[in-house]
Amino acid sequence: MLFIFITKNQFNNCVRDGYCADTKDPLTLRANQLRQEFFTPETLTEICSRLVTHYFLLTPAELELWDTDPESFVVDGGGGESWKYSLRPCTECLFAVILHHFVEVLVPVLVELMQRHHQPIDPNNLHAILVKDAVYNAVGLAAFDLYDEVRT
Repeated sequence: MLFIFITKNQFNNCVRDGYCADTKDPLTLRANQLRQEFFTPETLTEICSRLVTHYFLLTPAELELWDTDPESFVVDGGGGESWKYSLRPCTECLFAVILHHFVEVLVPVLVELMQRHHQPIDPNNLHAILVKDAVYNAVGLAAFDLYDEVRT
């Protein structure tokens, strides 16, 4: 996954179909080819679904902090360079970068996750509540890209 972060700046001039207009550097072209071969729609769908439904879930420690000190929970949760040192901000940052690079593949995945998890759930089913919260978190992170896809 860090491949995206490491090579992010090299691909800013590459259009989505894989053609790099401003470079003839063979390493950049090969890296772009490898990126396209690895990040298939199936792989991207799986990555997005796993990030949202497994890594965006609030942990017991986060729930405890939220319950005992909500202000610290919100302040500690993000900003600055926390994505380098904490799992939640790191996965959210990874999600945002992947979404930015593959928006046309991932928007339908997010819409499907929203449709699957928008129904009312049993208030005694903590896991279902946490999954729904994780989906809403992902939707919030992708709100700009989902604007035309979601009807209220």
